[in-house]
Amino acid sequence: MRPLHLPLAAALAALLLAPAALPQERSEIEKEIHDWGESVAKKIEIQESADVPAWAVRPGEPRFRFVQIADIHLTPAKEELLKSALRYVSTEVRPAFVVLTGDNTSIYSIEGHRRLKAILDEELTCPYHAVRGDNDARNFWVVFGSTHWSFDYGGVHFVGSGLDRDIETVGIGTFSEETWEWLRDDLARSSGRPTLYLQHEPCLPPTFLDAPRLALLLSARRNVVGVLNGHLHYDLEFRLAKPHLSAIALGQNPRHGIKVYSVYPDGIVAQTHVLDGESFRAARIFQRIDFPERLRLSGDEPLEISDRRELPAAPMVFDEELKERYDELRLWLKRFDSK
Repeated sequence: MRPLHLPLAAALAALLLAPAALPQERSEIEKEIHDWGESVAKKIEIQESADVPAWAVRPGEPRFRFVQIADIHLTPAKEELLKSALRYVSTEVRPAFVVLTGDNTSIYSIEGHRRLKAILDEELTCPYHAVRGDNDARNFWVVFGSTHWSFDYGGVHFVGSGLDRDIETVGIGTFSEETWEWLRDDLARSSGRPTLYLQHEPCLPPTFLDAPRLALLLSARRNVVGVLNGHLHYDLEFRLAKPHLSAIALGQNPRHGIKVYSVYPDGIVAQTHVLDGESFRAARIFQRIDFPERLRLSGDEPLEISDRRELPAAPMVFDEELKERYDELRLWLKRFDSK
């Protein structure tokens, strides 16, 4: 599958200037958005290739690896799946750390989050960092702390974030002005380092109300080399000045996958790993994130987590009034689909 490239100015104008239509019933628009996303995602999900692309074959070992696990949607029935994936990560991949990009559990009580944390602590042999999604937003902050954080590792800057206001279990919400200020400041502080932005909901395609504003911010920051998301459950890639990768879901995709990122001085090679029978394997599904020459790594950067910053942990604000803005999102999606 070829990544989808959109003309930057035209795409952002379409997203930012789309007019609102007359309100419709929430359930009707939810179904329309879901059906649209499902139909498009199935058509364009990345499939295994016959050969390994030449750019994915690198001499020597990467500087480090990290793993993205998306959309676990943990329930008692999925505990063994999660444990199997984490054991594979710990014994076969051996990354520097793991990032969980939301919808980590479908049981969003405090006890549900604590059960997830207990499994992670038991099975992983490396640190992990989590952001909240729409299905696990309630009580996330009690167990996992802030969903807004950043840190450096091996010369790369990582920024994780999540919505502050939303309709519960929907994922179309907005950021607070405090979060916008923090994001602008953090991205400016990391201007000399290749930066990855992580969030559950993608801004490409526009899946939440603040997506156009976020897309503009990320596109304007030259240090942001890639955007990593979940939410859509399928293995997808879009490009708007830089790659936006939506990871395969561990819990909600029939292939039950994770994403492994190998970081080299000039960029990152991403590879999907999927469940094959009773064990995981590396699939021939590759993606790339290139570093501009001025942001390439020297190889001397410390392989340790440093300069960690975060906003204070806070609960999600659930706001049913956002349902009045469903048509904005529906029209943005239609504009996106027409590009």
